[in-house]
Amino acid sequence: MIGERYPDTYDECVMRLSAQLEQHATQTETLNAFLISALLDLFAEEAAPIIEQAFMAGHVDEEVQGDWEDVQIELRLKTHRDHPRKPTRLSKLGDRLQAIWGARAPDPVASPAPLPKPSHTPFVAATKVGRNEPCPCGSGKKSKKCCGR
Repeated sequence: MIGERYPDTYDECVMRLSAQLEQHATQTETLNAFLISALLDLFAEEAAPIIEQAFMAGHVDEEVQGDWEDVQIELRLKTHRDHPRKPTRLSKLGDRLQAIWGARAPDPVASPAPLPKPSHTPFVAATKVGRNEPCPCGSGKKSKKCCGR
């Protein structure tokens, strides 16, 4: 991001991103979430009021960046959550899959099974033909005068 790479542009980047986020009511929730994500990449604490407005109005896709508490923690305005996370479409899908799989659910922490060792034959170099030996192509010429050039 420009504001990270060029610190002298930080203020302008935060100002432009915040100005765009001020239009949260007329933009998609996903666009607003990505604007917030860019502000979080800059650790723009000064943008917290407009970010909060967008969240309180329900104009932010919380599956992209999390909820307002997650943003506060990321901006270091809070150290921990005060409320449990609301279920999202993704967490609800995970719950449904867990119910379907039951005991067969794969353990996401378990290490995967080791891959089998590939079975291959080792490379064997062809025998070298001396310079003064007959060429292996069958021309009858010496190797140095034929294919050995």
